[in-house]
Amino acid sequence: MGPTERAGREATSDLRHASEAACCSLDKPIEVSPKLKRFSEIATQVLATRPDGILLWLEAPLAGELAKSLRVAGFRGQFAGPSRLQSAAFTATAGSAADGFVVASPILEAASQSVASRVVAAYRQQFGTQPDTTTRMAYDATVLLTDLLRKAGDHSPRDAFPITSEQPGVSGNLKFDRNGNRLVPLELLQFRDGRCNPFDTPPPHP
Repeated sequence: MGPTERAGREATSDLRHASEAACCSLDKPIEVSPKLKRFSEIATQVLATRPDGILLWLEAPLAGELAKSLRVAGFRGQFAGPSRLQSAAFTATAGSAADGFVVASPILEAASQSVASRVVAAYRQQFGTQPDTTTRMAYDATVLLTDLLRKAGDHSPRDAFPITSEQPGVSGNLKFDRNGNRLVPLELLQFRDGRCNPFDTPPPHP
């Protein structure tokens, strides 16, 4: 299940390629409007094909509401989604439906761990909470853009692309291929009691 319009098309294309590489079968994604209110109706539509697992490629509050509705509707399979669901907004909305939910998360190397510890401490002091994955990536994007503009000087910033240098970031190492795709190792995490832990095959949902 993914977003509508361009964001949905891009997510669908990426997920389809990933499923083919993993020799898995991916049903046609169901587009979900951010204004969705009738969660029970779409839950019925999703479960009509009796899926073994469901990818919720949506923003945190909407993903949480759908996870909850799908559990109420009888789904007992595996949930998974993007790293941005590592957020208080998702766990607060999904409640117990978040237990066992799997997300892919960047692995932080030593240099990135050092950067992250400083930024997280400053963020916690300022806002009283941990930065979520989206906040970490937004911070890295801002730092990267600022560095590129500074280094460009009087030249066009476009000349800095493709980015060939690497640097540590709060969300992991900032390294890109010639097409601008970020190259970062990932690990699987799963929610248990509102926290993300290293992935372990979850027991069937009660």
